[in-house]
Amino acid sequence: VTSMGKEDLEAEVQRLKGQLEYAIRLNRELDTDKDGINSELKKLKRKADMAGDKCGVLVAKLADREVELGTAACAAATAAEEVASLEKCVHALQQSSAQAHVHSVEAQVRAASQLSGALALARNWEEEAARIARELAVQHGESETA
Repeated sequence: VTSMGKEDLEAEVQRLKGQLEYAIRLNRELDTDKDGINSELKKLKRKADMAGDKCGVLVAKLADREVELGTAACAAATAAEEVASLEKCVHALQQSSAQAHVHSVEAQVRAASQLSGALALARNWEEEAARIARELAVQHGESETA
């Protein structure tokens, strides 16, 4: 190996070391992004579960006709706030997912789809709660006139 060939090899080794260090740094950044996204997904799932639980309790109470109109209106407002909060979280997740690793994007899309389903279910429960609240108001009005 000539001295020129040896210098070329040393330069190539240095270049490859630099590329390796850059790849390691990128991998760490991707891991950090992935951890952040996973944390956000867990938070969103907990919020969706909480909203579902709250809506389920509301529907059961309304079905039993044990909830008065004022309580139903407050519960519906709470459900609307939860839906708005979930929509903000989904939006934030979508913005942060643009910076994530390509392989984690597929998992985020599935999670967003599940969250969209949970949001749609929460909206349906909210609409059902409002409908039952209207029925209670009508029944309450009829019982006062009788």
